[in-house]
Amino acid sequence: MSEKLDLKAVMNKAIQQEESTNDEKVTTGVIINTKPEKPIEKQGVNVSALNKDVMANVTEYLDEMDEDINEVKEEIKVLEEKRKEEEKKIELVDETIDPKAFKDKYEQAIVVIDKTNMGTVVNFTDEEREKLEKVKKIKLEEVETVELKTLVRKKVKKGNVNNILKKNNTIRTTSIVCPISGLTFTVSGCSTYELMALVADNENNAMSYTAKWELIHSKIEDSSIGKLDFNTFLNSVAQLEYDVFIYGILCATYPEEDKFPLICPKCKKPFDHTYMVRTLLRAEEMSDRLKDAVVNTVDASHTEETAKECFENSLLNTTTAIVLPESEYVVELGVQTAHSFINDSISKIEKMDKKYQNATVLASAVTTILIPDVEEGGYFELEDTEDIIETIFSLGSTDLNILGAKVGKIVEDMLFQFGLMDITCSNVKCNHHTNTLPVDMDSILFHKYQQATNTTID
Repeated sequence: MSEKLDLKAVMNKAIQQEESTNDEKVTTGVIINTKPEKPIEKQGVNVSALNKDVMANVTEYLDEMDEDINEVKEEIKVLEEKRKEEEKKIELVDETIDPKAFKDKYEQAIVVIDKTNMGTVVNFTDEEREKLEKVKKIKLEEVETVELKTLVRKKVKKGNVNNILKKNNTIRTTSIVCPISGLTFTVSGCSTYELMALVADNENNAMSYTAKWELIHSKIEDSSIGKLDFNTFLNSVAQLEYDVFIYGILCATYPEEDKFPLICPKCKKPFDHTYMVRTLLRAEEMSDRLKDAVVNTVDASHTEETAKECFENSLLNTTTAIVLPESEYVVELGVQTAHSFINDSISKIEKMDKKYQNATVLASAVTTILIPDVEEGGYFELEDTEDIIETIFSLGSTDLNILGAKVGKIVEDMLFQFGLMDITCSNVKCNHHTNTLPVDMDSILFHKYQQATNTTID
């Protein structure tokens, strides 16, 4: 139907005419029949001699249906926008920067990363590399039958299987630097099933995030301040450093070359770009502030004493207080830990009304709010996450704009960027070149997950 019917108006008109006439009234989509003995056969809704109460109920029901339809339309619109954003992630865009200038900038910046050994895989032998090159397609040529009675078998005590697996499997590790928390870590690779667990669980709830951080924690071989239990670990790293850990785990899991599917913006044809996970770190995008933090963190990591000092003075353990001009509230800002993100922000979002969602984003960077006591002087101190969220929700536009700007400044230029680099279309007669393509770690994770689940056996 090209025009939306005003069903409420039709119903009201029917009520007004019901007592004054016995003639048949016909409307498009709704048929009013005051002579039930002679029903009119037309397309539409057949409403026969309804009283006012029934008509009111029908009208209310139709209004609710309209609201539901509009909600579904909005959801479809949001999903369509998300789909378009995902498509943009894998479609290259033209860049004007000169390729030589870009390469020079990258080579100058990579010196900092090389100093940290970040992403460099140890315990990766030439023999392993050769095996990995052949693993893209597994072929089973022959199965050998072995008489089990001839094997020497040893009973394994319950709980000792991990120790046996570690002895038999070569564990590849790499170093990562967390400049916000001022710590370095050595992380190992993960198994296929662990990789699937990181990708498959996309629920944005506390349980899902906890499971992902638990897996990350299980892959930590060491840190610059020693071994950390799970809760201490969550309180010692920033939620914003999640991608750094995923990068390190992927480097240790997949140290070999791989191919990433792309679409050329010039010829519009698909092609594969060869890359290594370690090269996804965009060294040339590192700000001076980030470079300094990386170098200081690595230099301090050589002894546990200096490493702890670096951690205590890090951005994660630094707070800034500001006074909002409208409300005169004193707001203390800081970087949110992974523990606070899971147990405060996510847990509270699950319980609170949806109207508070935008306020929750700003609240993630707020540790305390002091509200002036206008009657007796002093301040009321708010530390509970829900109280902070509701207080931010109540702020005026000036306070909100200032708070938003200050929150953005906290970690400005302190986050690593990731992406593919030096990309050339491999299609004949094209060879279009693009310097970089931003790619987040979740996209690489999903790509690796697809590869793991699509490996063929002939």
